[in-house]
Amino acid sequence: MKPTVEYLQERFSQFNDIYFGGGLPTAKIRVTNAKTYMGNCRCKSKIVGLKRVYFDFVISISARLDLPEQEVEDTLLHEMIHLQIFSSGVRDTSTHGQLFRAKMAQINATGRHLTISHKATEAERVMDTTLRQHIICVTTLKDGTIGVTVCAQTKALSIKRRLPFYYRIVSSQWYRSTDPFFNSLPRSRTPKIYRVPADELQKHLATATPLEWHLGRLSPIE
Repeated sequence: MKPTVEYLQERFSQFNDIYFGGGLPTAKIRVTNAKTYMGNCRCKSKIVGLKRVYFDFVISISARLDLPEQEVEDTLLHEMIHLQIFSSGVRDTSTHGQLFRAKMAQINATGRHLTISHKATEAERVMDTTLRQHIICVTTLKDGTIGVTVCAQTKALSIKRRLPFYYRIVSSQWYRSTDPFFNSLPRSRTPKIYRVPADELQKHLATATPLEWHLGRLSPIE
């Protein structure tokens, strides 16, 4: 399943009562398309007197992959443990330290399957066949390496300007593509090149639209 905000809010309320005695503070629930995490809990903090106080809690759950419902629920519960620790103001021994592990074990004793970390595996990334529009820069480096950068659209111009400062580039070509192959590559906001075999890359660029830069904007080559 791919969770919605409404679904996660409902589960948050249920789990708060069942596993946390209704003691968790309110948190904003967000659904994202993140590749780098399945779940994330963030907040702001400030010093009040001699104590650090945490507030503005946000739990983000990635809906990029179609996962079993229990896995989505366990991801939400994982982030709710972080929320409990943050909001208590008690410092754990590490990100997933003694406090986190103790609460995780308590919840897992009821039949759940929470883990310390859940990042998308390569197999899960291959599963993602959703059609998305990608802005792609294909570069040839001085050593003959073919590199690919899948750009966050708002960062494409910045990446274009900065790439030559990071890599010894011989040539570069820009494309627009909806090929699901590019879902497996991280969407970059900074100059990062990922090596892809040339023959493999050409197969997935066959239906791509070549682009060119003009006055700071990308447009199809006429």
